[in-house]
Amino acid sequence: MPRRTKRWQNKFHPVLQQIERQADAMTARGEEPRKHHIVPRFYLDRWTENGKLRATDLDSKQTFTQSAENAARRTDFYRLEDGTYKWGSPVWFESMLSVLEGRVAAPTDALANGTARLEDLRADQLVEILWFISLQLTRGMNFRRGLLWTLVQEHLIKYEFSGDDSLRQLLADGGYEVSEENVARMRSQLDEMRTDPEKFPMLTTLKIKQTAEAAEAMFPYLADRLPVIYRTPRRLVTCDEPVVMLDEDMGSTGGDFGVANAPIVVYPLSPDRVLALFLSDFRMMLRDDEMLTHDELLGLNQSILGNAYLHGFEKPSMSLTTRLYVPPLPPAGERVVVSRKSTGEEIHKFTPGRRWRAQPQAPSKPVARWWP
Repeated sequence: MPRRTKRWQNKFHPVLQQIERQADAMTARGEEPRKHHIVPRFYLDRWTENGKLRATDLDSKQTFTQSAENAARRTDFYRLEDGTYKWGSPVWFESMLSVLEGRVAAPTDALANGTARLEDLRADQLVEILWFISLQLTRGMNFRRGLLWTLVQEHLIKYEFSGDDSLRQLLADGGYEVSEENVARMRSQLDEMRTDPEKFPMLTTLKIKQTAEAAEAMFPYLADRLPVIYRTPRRLVTCDEPVVMLDEDMGSTGGDFGVANAPIVVYPLSPDRVLALFLSDFRMMLRDDEMLTHDELLGLNQSILGNAYLHGFEKPSMSLTTRLYVPPLPPAGERVVVSRKSTGEEIHKFTPGRRWRAQPQAPSKPVARWWP
């Protein structure tokens, strides 16, 4: 009887083969990781001294030192539920992130310590780094929190427009009994989710699907930007959401700036280097490897910490994360009615929550040389 071949043999990219082999091996050994990094260990290692970095809860200002291995982790954050995949391992996505991190660690280390410049990297290395940054934008708590909030708002809008009829339709669509008891239960659950969107019942598998699709959509916008690396005084911080959109006014309430339209996207590479990605039509003269001033670093650090979900990170000998003011974490988003038709139909605008929105202390023109 001929030996059955794996589905990817001679068909899929070698990297996909590596991802699957690694995931299958972990499952076969009973060593599937339970603690998943939302920010890679190799990245956080750059902020360590004697194996430790400082982590600060930006809302409570509780601060402590810990290893990069134990920082920015969540239990089963990327684990696929049993029965939601036809083949492979429940830690396939975690394995994919691990393989990608392994491929970008060396070139980003070289950029971070100044032994290589952007022009020294191969095209495929630059592409993988941009994919890594795209996934960093969507793999953490901010994206998940916003995703669940958006889904809850969509259900709330239907309920506000159609009342219990919308709940009856949801039950019918899901194949459940359309009883008054079930309608009342759904109404109660919707009220709970209005207060806490994380109670929205969504499989991790579907959250991961949204994570991957959003990263794929963001990649072209990052690839179209102009990358420049700047040096900083050795006091640059980072956080659990280290890809940060910068606007001229970080406290702006007149809309939102994302990967498609933010003038600048920054990614701290190390305590003394930052990658800045400028819109392709940016009007400033951009010079690689310039040194930022301490004043410029202050606005940059505040902007980075303002993007955090919970934790800021820095070298353990520093205390900027405890001393710099950062507003508390706001609700995941804001919904406003922007127009209303005579039929009663409404158009709603969803705006993601940001710590610095409408804050008078928000950084203005963070890194002054970057703005016309």
